[in-house]
Amino acid sequence: MGAQLFSGNVRFAYCDANGALLKGYLPIVNTIKLALNVPNPDLKTQISKENGNYGQALDEIVIPKPTEAEVAVDDVADPRVLAWSVNGSTSAFSQAGGAITNEVITAHLGQWVQLANRQVSAVVVKDSTGTTTFVNNVDYVVDPVSGMLFFPETGGTITEAESIKINYTAAALTGTTIGVGGTPFQYFRVDGDMTSLHDNSSWHVVLPCFKAYAAGSLDLLGSNLIEAALKGKPLALPGQKPAYITAITSP
Repeated sequence: MGAQLFSGNVRFAYCDANGALLKGYLPIVNTIKLALNVPNPDLKTQISKENGNYGQALDEIVIPKPTEAEVAVDDVADPRVLAWSVNGSTSAFSQAGGAITNEVITAHLGQWVQLANRQVSAVVVKDSTGTTTFVNNVDYVVDPVSGMLFFPETGGTITEAESIKINYTAAALTGTTIGVGGTPFQYFRVDGDMTSLHDNSSWHVVLPCFKAYAAGSLDLLGSNLIEAALKGKPLALPGQKPAYITAITSP
């Protein structure tokens, strides 16, 4: 029997439109989909007009359509991978930590108001003169993670549109920002080392230059694992097929 089912280690590297690697392969694990789709070709058929076989095919020209590929990865710890799923790009994020004194905001009753920083502590809220100190959980409520203050409509002494001063400590933060959109496609070289679960044979799959774009939605509050999904066309580079699969018959 020749049935096959594969496990595989699939790696991605950025390349240019000519398939030249820009750097090494990204440290991705658990690619959960690597599919090659061959669309039905366009058919140009020569139809008989002759007596006795009118309407029958005399010949047919088969015009193939480009091979398409789909990949999906659920190892999205690397922000660059998550950016793929939203046609995005990454940039460095930082927030300087330290003591913030007399930051001025305008209170709006029944609403959350954002401070200039996130992840705050030791919050002290005073009136515009700095003489009256307001009471936490009475005059205002703090969300320290988002750096927001809520002002109750009743029970507190802060009035609508009142200018107040905030003293607090901001945490020093670093990270990566994923900008959604703006990168309609990426070029990748895809390299997969596959093992048959049927006969333990080895297979090597390569997409030399995969022009890929985001496919599907990114449900950040869904019940399933987040996936970075891409689809597009493996390009036929000069002298190469758009994709090739090698069945390795000996060690």
